[in-house]
Amino acid sequence: MCARALIWIALCGVLTAAKKPLPPTDGMAGNADVSIHATLYADPAAVEELLGSNLDGHYIVVKVEVKPNKKYTIDHDNFLLRTDKDGERAHPYAPTQIAGDGALVVTTTDDKDGSNNRRSSGGFGASPGMVQSAKPLSVSMQEGTGKKNPILETLQTRVLPQKAVEEPVTGLLYFPMEKQRSKDLELIVTTPTGKLDIRFSK
Repeated sequence: MCARALIWIALCGVLTAAKKPLPPTDGMAGNADVSIHATLYADPAAVEELLGSNLDGHYIVVKVEVKPNKKYTIDHDNFLLRTDKDGERAHPYAPTQIAGDGALVVTTTDDKDGSNNRRSSGGFGASPGMVQSAKPLSVSMQEGTGKKNPILETLQTRVLPQKAVEEPVTGLLYFPMEKQRSKDLELIVTTPTGKLDIRFSK
């Protein structure tokens, strides 16, 4: 009986360790316009620790600190996350596109076996062009339920603001991308004087 108990305790310890979130990784870059410090949350468990939800594992979250060297306008369209793994790239989604009423469902088809992988995001007005994939895409819209998603307020409160700034500001960006390693990811930020390429430490 004691031996069984010890085995069970050891097994629980292994399972607990396996669920431990992978730590976020950092990267930075800057030019005459702005300095960007980015912290990457690529692991769904780390996203859940950050937000209280793993967003169904469909999103990678980047915490961005913007330090302007002069008046600088933050625009989410100027941020692009890409991966070396398969060339997939995505601009950030607005909170309402992730957790708003209704859902945009993006389905990618695996060319090898014809199987489908579904990626859902709530909200109306989401553009399928925001996700570029090497696999064929199918897009459909689900009906709204009329119920407010409890994570929406958190996403809205913590999102990186889009505005002109002269002082440092920090916020989150939510990229519709999944199952990526930090070392494969690159954050590209377009600024008036050129692009900043941010790679993340292992």
